[in-house]
Amino acid sequence: MDRNKIKASVSTLLIICGLMSILTGTVLYFLNYGMWLCFTRKYLNNIHVISGFIMGVTLIIHFGMNYQVYRAELKAALKKDEEVARGNVYRQVKDKERGMKKKKDSYD
Repeated sequence: MDRNKIKASVSTLLIICGLMSILTGTVLYFLNYGMWLCFTRKYLNNIHVISGFIMGVTLIIHFGMNYQVYRAELKAALKKDEEVARGNVYRQVKDKERGMKKKKDSYD
């Protein structure tokens, strides 16, 4: 499978689990007893816990796949560099992933 398809799948799973967790958490917060639509409180609680667990595992995978981008963004936030000032941090990471060497003025 292509790396971009894996990244897209992981990001989509994160979004779906996040939305499910927000929805079930909101319903559980306001629902003190009984049912919501056709779902019991116990069922909603189980969905909330499972989606939160999947989101946590997927978040670790997402961080691992995007570590270089995160490191470059952190470097840009903490250090004022000539390349960072030009806004080319993301392009540098992509070039590094492709195995391209940086040229002196290739990002102008």
